[in-house]
Amino acid sequence: LISHAEKVLLKTIGKDRIMSRDIFKLMGLTIKIVGAVVIMVAVGCSVLNAQERTVVPQGGKTIEAVRADAPPVLDGKLDDACWQKAQGITDFLSIDSDTLATYQSIGYICYDDAHLYIGMKCLMPEGVAPGVEKGSEQRKPHDTYVFGDDIVEIMIDPGHSQTDYYQLVVSAYGSTFDTYRRSGGTQHDPSWNGDWSSGSYIGEGFWSMEMAVPFHNLGISKNVGSTWGINLCREAKMPRDELSSMAVNGAFNNTKSFAVLKGLNVDFSKYFFQIGPAITRLESGDEQLSALFTVPIKNMTGKTMKT
Repeated sequence: LISHAEKVLLKTIGKDRIMSRDIFKLMGLTIKIVGAVVIMVAVGCSVLNAQERTVVPQGGKTIEAVRADAPPVLDGKLDDACWQKAQGITDFLSIDSDTLATYQSIGYICYDDAHLYIGMKCLMPEGVAPGVEKGSEQRKPHDTYVFGDDIVEIMIDPGHSQTDYYQLVVSAYGSTFDTYRRSGGTQHDPSWNGDWSSGSYIGEGFWSMEMAVPFHNLGISKNVGSTWGINLCREAKMPRDELSSMAVNGAFNNTKSFAVLKGLNVDFSKYFFQIGPAITRLESGDEQLSALFTVPIKNMTGKTMKT
């Protein structure tokens, strides 16, 4: 069966790219020595100092998140019950324009208490296979250059900070790339690797992908609520180059143009670090008096965090 969204006619082209990487880091123990006083401070991982915002950019999309009764099987086929419940996201625009893309895409977003699920179906002319960079293998190792292939790029901005976000990339052949970005995408660090899963599938006249992104992976702070920023983007290589997204004017990395994702009814307190009250203790020795300050940090995620 062909859904109404898949009957959308196909239209034009553009270009914009930031493709580096960024990282959030759990900072360790900072030690200062002032005379004979030793001060030890445990620094917490307040990554996204984001406050929930609900401002929708002019002409932008608002997506209502749909709770999945069961997680999808990540085979890329988009035939799970949760995708049938989700609102199909259509009318992708060519980059830097208000023109419908020639090669249209359909996006889907679901969630449960532990994951954000994202699916995309990328329409193509029948008889055409997704592109891959000349001379390169179809399935590449994680975090190698994938931007010469047919890919989708998912931008996730927890709490709708409009400055910091995660960029997750999947190719038609299953290659992956990820990064964390600050300051609207201008700052990056190549060492962040996300804990997420995906699957791709190539059919006749389309290719599609599914991904599951655990909330514990997204540096969630106490200020992150049920409204997030999100962008679904596509870089088509076959039958010709075309960049498109669901954001205002087909933007890729412009956080203020991202769609607004609402209705994530999740207790996010399970996914951030709890910082307790400071404890002060005086110690003496060698005719010197030292003050020791410690701040307890409890990892609420249930996961071991990389430093």
